Amino acid sequence: MNQKVTPEMLTILRNELDLSTVIFALGVPWRRDDQKLRFICPRCQGLDTSVHPTENLGRCFSCSSNYNPIDLAMMFQKSKFRTAVEWLLTLKKIAETDEGKVLLNRQAMRTQLK
Repeated sequence: MNQKVTPEMLTILRNELDLSTVIFALGVPWRRDDQKLRFICPRCQGLDTSVHPTENLGRCFSCSSNYNPIDLAMMFQKSKFRTAVEWLLTLKKIAETDEGKVLLNRQAMRTQLK
């Protein structure tokens, strides 16, 4: 994909592509504690994290890092901004299909921590 990345596209990726979907698609180990989604922090590998669903942001309380979907994709994929954005745009299209939802659910079950 070589189309121009617009500010509107970035807003959609940051605000409308659910952070949990990104976590599951990346294969990041995760678990739920008291209805909070926790994931392995890409910076410190700690699990003292939480996803704020209404803000669509992740926070690591151990290293004080904050993550939006683009940040997480860049960190876990060790990719540049443009590559992460293109991957997230593709993920958004997949996640909007019934088949994509099933695949993401399967991926999530494989990476869930006990």
